[in-house]
Amino acid sequence: MLQGVAGASAVVFAVAALVGVAVLLGTPSMPELVNADSPMNYFLLARGGPAVNTIVSLGIAIAVINAVIAIMLQLGRSLYSAARDRSWPDAISGPLTWVHPRLRTPVVATLTVAALGTLAYWLLPFQVLLLGSGASLVITYVVVGLAALVGRIRGRTRRAAYRMPGWPLPPLLLLATMVVVVYENLVSDWVPVSIALAILAIGYVYYYGYIHPRREDRWTLPDPVDEEP
Repeated sequence: MLQGVAGASAVVFAVAALVGVAVLLGTPSMPELVNADSPMNYFLLARGGPAVNTIVSLGIAIAVINAVIAIMLQLGRSLYSAARDRSWPDAISGPLTWVHPRLRTPVVATLTVAALGTLAYWLLPFQVLLLGSGASLVITYVVVGLAALVGRIRGRTRRAAYRMPGWPLPPLLLLATMVVVVYENLVSDWVPVSIALAILAIGYVYYYGYIHPRREDRWTLPDPVDEEP
């Protein structure tokens, strides 16, 4: 499974890199491409015309919808996993752990994520959501990189099922890249990074205020249960 995920990631990276190089080499004007509100649309209109731009744009829209569906399913299962491990008070964790008896899916957790996403989209400006989600990904990558370094150095991942090839180069490259990204974000607009850091701070306050005092029976991170098909 891990090899499949790594292989799929490599294919995605290679395709994205090829598309980027093709656009940069094939653009009729680099300044216009860089300054365009939608660089890809500019390139498609310049090289393929309105019909090609429409077809590719529809394909991108379908891909985005598919990605959103996948993300919603993943977030629903993440919320379910947190509830299953009693990361929330029992009055909240109980309903969130309900699984459909036939489909074996966390229905309540998935619907909760959808409802929260709908409220956020309704109450918050789209630009705030876009910047906040992008900055939160940067924070996530930083935490993952630090965890890969610290866990291996302290021996906490010694018995893990997966051992990172080329360690410590991958996490070091990741952290170096994120330093550049954070710096550029702070120079251009400090608000997204501030939003992400505020979310991270709230998480730490919740952990040390509620979970850590009850760590004997909450958030023990049990292994997944294998079920017979």
